[in-house]
Amino acid sequence: YNTNTSAYQRVRQRIYGFNLTAEFDLDWATLTSITGFRGSKTRSGLDPDGAQLPLARYAIHSETDSFQEEIRLSSNDTEPLSWQTGLFFLRNKAALVKQQQRGTAFGGVDAGSDLSASMRTQSYAAFAEATYAVTPSTHVTAGLRYTRDDRTLRGEQTPVGLAPGTPLFIGQSLAPRTDSLTYGKFTYRLAIRQDLNNDINVYASYNRGFKSGLWALQSPANPPVDPQFIDAYEVGLKTEWFDRRLRLNLSAYHYDISDYQVRAAVTLGAQPTLLNAASVDVDGIEAEFEAAPIDGLRLFGSATLMRSKFADFPFAPFTYPRPAACTPAGSTPGQI
Repeated sequence: YNTNTSAYQRVRQRIYGFNLTAEFDLDWATLTSITGFRGSKTRSGLDPDGAQLPLARYAIHSETDSFQEEIRLSSNDTEPLSWQTGLFFLRNKAALVKQQQRGTAFGGVDAGSDLSASMRTQSYAAFAEATYAVTPSTHVTAGLRYTRDDRTLRGEQTPVGLAPGTPLFIGQSLAPRTDSLTYGKFTYRLAIRQDLNNDINVYASYNRGFKSGLWALQSPANPPVDPQFIDAYEVGLKTEWFDRRLRLNLSAYHYDISDYQVRAAVTLGAQPTLLNAASVDVDGIEAEFEAAPIDGLRLFGSATLMRSKFADFPFAPFTYPRPAACTPAGSTPGQI
């Protein structure tokens, strides 16, 4: 409730959107269309130095909007084969309309820079998945997806109240810059389910996914990060008890994430940027239940225990007070 700053801190945000789902029964299959739009506008004022001195203050105006469409065709028959296939499209724009940073840390009370940047993304995907009953109690699922992401960056940073050539905390001024990148990847899924009886089954699955590379809008001069990949393994148990008045599910999972995209600040006073960690390991167990003890009453809940860690992150940045109360191995304060 108490703050110690030289300027008011405030955030004003507006979020809006809509979605529309339409289904068409074709007798032999069901055609589904899912259309969605979401947008947001945010204006914020920050005083991150935590002091009553005018060291640094930020005024940030950012906007995002996205439109997506998915068309999916799925079979009405489920035994012995069920399937679905479809197409997906996403158009997204994330814009740092303007970021003003001022303060004595940048060369004077009213010195600093103005930064603007935008990233446009168009994503296209085609996917298919099928489940086949090898036996009446054994079902095997396989899925394949191809995704292509096209991204375009535009950014500009202009010094304010500084002599030409004066270095800023986030680097020299950036002339208008335009860049683009394209990634196309196959991802897939394999799963098996064994029914022990009508109310209990066990399953195991493996999924391969990816997130394409991108830029940090607050550091448009930096190169984009590499794509992030995940290998997800899961085993589980699904049960129903007492004439289906109690449902209890258990699962355990392990994720191997390579080139994990991390938000970080790599030099003193730097704007947030993105880095690739070498790898991240995630292990977890989860339990959930749903109960209907009497008609008209439903109880449900879940619990998760998860452990995640950087399995490998060479040259990871770190920060510490200056003057430091320790003796770090890094050559400069704020960076390893």
